[in-house]
Parts: sequence; structure tokens; C-alpha cells
Amino acid sequence: MKTAKRPGKARVAIVCSGMDKVKRGYEIHARDLFDLLKGDPEIELKLLKGNGPWRADEKVVFNLHRDGVVNRMLCRVVGTRWKYYIEYVSFAVGLIPLLLFRSFHAFYVMEAPLYKFLSRWRQYTHAHYKLIHPTGGQLGVLPATQRDYVHHVTPCYVSVAEQCGFARQNQFLIPHFIDVAALSAACSRGGREQLGEQLGIPRGMPVVLSVGSIDTDVKRMDYVVRECAALKRPVFLLLVGQQDAASRSIYQLASEKLGPGRFAILTVAREIIHDYYALADVFVLASLREGFGLVFLEALACGVPVITHDYDVSRFVLQDQANLADLSRPGVLASTLEKVLSERQTDAARSARVDYVRRHYSAEMLKESYRRMFLDVCGTG
Repeated sequence: MKTAKRPGKARVAIVCSGMDKVKRGYEIHARDLFDLLKGDPEIELKLLKGNGPWRADEKVVFNLHRDGVVNRMLCRVVGTRWKYYIEYVSFAVGLIPLLLFRSFHAFYVMEAPLYKFLSRWRQYTHAHYKLIHPTGGQLGVLPATQRDYVHHVTPCYVSVAEQCGFARQNQFLIPHFIDVAALSAACSRGGREQLGEQLGIPRGMPVVLSVGSIDTDVKRMDYVVRECAALKRPVFLLLVGQQDAASRSIYQLASEKLGPGRFAILTVAREIIHDYYALADVFVLASLREGFGLVFLEALACGVPVITHDYDVSRFVLQDQANLADLSRPGVLASTLEKVLSERQTDAARSARVDYVRRHYSAEMLKESYRRMFLDVCGTG
């Protein structure tokens, strides 16, 4: 779809309160999209984030960090379930000076509460900016006017957005992307044996990798631990991702079920995540729902076989390039792991995984679709 064309650059702000605090899909996508399009001659792009260093075209907006001292003090009064709400409200307050003194054609807003705030602010101040919300299905109740847009990363929720009031012409379907060439090249540089020795991985023991928040409710890392413990062959379980207070229970469970020298739980910088994919013999994601699953692409781009739950999003993203099974059932992951680990992983199979990601999800291939979305919404295309 296109709006009436206006002269000049498209002035767009990517808004992400969690940026440089946590390493979820939201934050990764916001960073990658900003890096992909910054410097575009037709788009003046800003990143409004909740933490981290100030850089050119990146502004840290005042907020009460979800895990900060002031937020924790307030949560002692109102309850810890409000920590995200406190962060969002304070971030919204921090946006007000920008809204008063800077002019944007569109805001690409990662978190729904901030999308709602910007919609209400526009209504009360009679501003003219457009709003775009990227979603993997987490729509909830969002404003839906002719100036509100949805960016889908899979086709699975287009009808849901229509039921929420978003017209079909106000919806874009563009999948997530990764830098396939950089990731696959980094994985092929070696260093597997040296990193394996640093982590204490016994030589010759298969490595099962899972990347995501170290939790029990969404990524279900406890299920992964139990299924690996049930295998007939010994494996080394490597869990990499964001940790919080609840992650301690995963560590205790792994210590009990797998024992010392059979697992590692780490939080690492994204810049070196390829080292851990290079270590893996198989990648597992046990969550029963994902909005997209960027980690699927990262694993495949490193040539690693993938096992995950069978549902509409994983079928769309992975097609025939993964082992899909009903991971809601005990024993299913263990049997699927036994099958994958018993198969010989050829160079041809690894190359086919990398090529699949390159053809469908490479940054080079999708860059034009993203820039066209911003230009069309802003009316400068």
C-alpha cells in the first residue's frame, strides 16, 4: 500500500525500551533493523532506547529500568508484577520532550504499551505521525485507525489483526532477517576445540544447544534438561541466554539430573554467539509458541540441525529444514534427539541449511522490503 507522497526524507524512530537491557527477539530485531537502514539516503532514522551508550542517531530515553533500584523499591509497595508497567510509564514520560520538540513521520514501536501511549498522545495533541507495530501475534487490544499499521513477520496472524480493526492495506508481511554471510563465515573459522576445552566439554561428547531466556514458563529449559537426562547416550547440554532470579532453579535441576561436567549455563554477548552455535551438534528450542524464532535462523545459518515444537509459525519459518515434533509431551524431545544424533551430518546437509536461510531470510534480500515499508507509510516513496 502507499500513502500520498510527501517531499523530503522519511523521518522514522524505532522505539524499544528494552534495548541494551535484555536480549530478547524484540531488542535483537530493533537493533538489526536500525543497523540495516541507518545511513539510507531516503530515511532519517533514529533509535530511541532504554539503556546503553549514546551513539549517532541513538538516544537513551529516561526510564526506571525494570531491574533498577528505584523500580525494585516501588515494586515492594505495588508488587513485582508491575515492574514492566513502571518501566513503560517512565519511558513514556521520557519520550514527551522528544514529542514536543522533534517531528517524526512514523514511529516503529516494539512494545505494545508504548504503542498505545503514542496513539493516545497523538489523539490528545492532534499530531500527524503514523504508528507501526511489529508483531508475531501479540496484538492484544491496540488502536486501529487509518494511521495505524501492523508489521507481521509471518502470515499466521493477519486475520487476527483484521479482527482487531486493522485494514488489510495497513498490514505488511516481511519476515525477520539475519546476516547470513557473517554468521556462517564466523562459524566456519574454527575454535570449536579450544572453546570446548574452556567449557569442560568431554572430547567426543555430543553438544545439545538451546538459546533463549533461561526460564521454565516460555523457553521451557527445565523440559530440555529432563529430556537430555533421559537420553541413553551422555550429552553435554549448553544453555545460552538471558538469566534472572528464576534461572537458579534450572541450574539446580541440571546439577541434579545431569551432574557436574555435563552442562553449562551462560549469558554471552551476541557478537560471539556464533562460537556456541559452532560447538553444537544439534539445536533445540522447546517453547510451544514463538512470534518468529530468530534463533532458528541463527542455528541453520551455522549449519546446525534444529529440533523444535510443531506449530504454525515453526512450519512457516522452517518448512522442511527442521525436525518438528510435539514437544508438549514428555519423552518426545528425547526420542527426537536420539534420532538426530544418530544421523550422520554431511557437509551437503549443512550447506543446504545455510542456503535455505540465505534464500529466504538474508538481510540483503529483505532490506528493500523494510525500507519500502517505511517510505510507503511516511508517504515519501
